[in-house]
Amino acid sequence: KDVMRVVGIKEKNPKYAVMLCFDVNITKEANQVAEKEDIKIFTADIIYNLQDKFKAYLVKWAADQAERMKDIAVFPVHLKTMREHVFRVKDPIVLGMTVVDGQLRPGCPLFVWKKDEKGKR
Repeated sequence: KDVMRVVGIKEKNPKYAVMLCFDVNITKEANQVAEKEDIKIFTADIIYNLQDKFKAYLVKWAADQAERMKDIAVFPVHLKTMREHVFRVKDPIVLGMTVVDGQLRPGCPLFVWKKDEKGKR
């Protein structure tokens, strides 16, 4: 019954789809349902140990999320062309760049700002 409540929470916020069980015995059926629904169950006889397990879980969950999102996220970067280091102007373009601001990472999409007739971007 309690595991099914957590399943509802999992749909809204999977970060908190856990059960903190203090000084209780977990039935085999509850363990099976939790395993099937991918619900974590933390048990402890000392409340502080239960708290420490949950805090460690939250830190690990945040690190896992960051790892998953790093491939999706686009980090902004401002590059400046080094005019003296233009080696090739046709396909493929080979030139030197300086990172003015931000982070340049592999796979980062690049584009060029076009200036209008007034010289503004």
